[in-house]
Amino acid sequence: MPALTARDAAAPGLGGALTVTIPRTDDPLAGITAPTPADQNPAAREVSHLLSAHADQVSDVQVLLSRIHDAPLLVNQRSPADFEHYIAARTAIRKAARAEQDAPGR
Repeated sequence: MPALTARDAAAPGLGGALTVTIPRTDDPLAGITAPTPADQNPAAREVSHLLSAHADQVSDVQVLLSRIHDAPLLVNQRSPADFEHYIAARTAIRKAARAEQDAPGR
């Protein structure tokens, strides 16, 4: 098959890696145990950029103010668990409002 692009044509071939004529039957990882950390990951207590961005997006979803009077405020969230709770609460509020909108007879 010819190369599809100039980049593809310039890439090295894989033929050198495919030299084994019969498949391996041994387990090269037998007896090896992955190390486990002694302490919790210190970053686990920090709010990731992805979680923060998700919360920002959820906060931009339009919901009637009368529905969110008891909902958590984004500005008050500190820990990853707080942010996850905020996202879940806002999402549940939006889903309930959407279900009510889509209900027959509306």
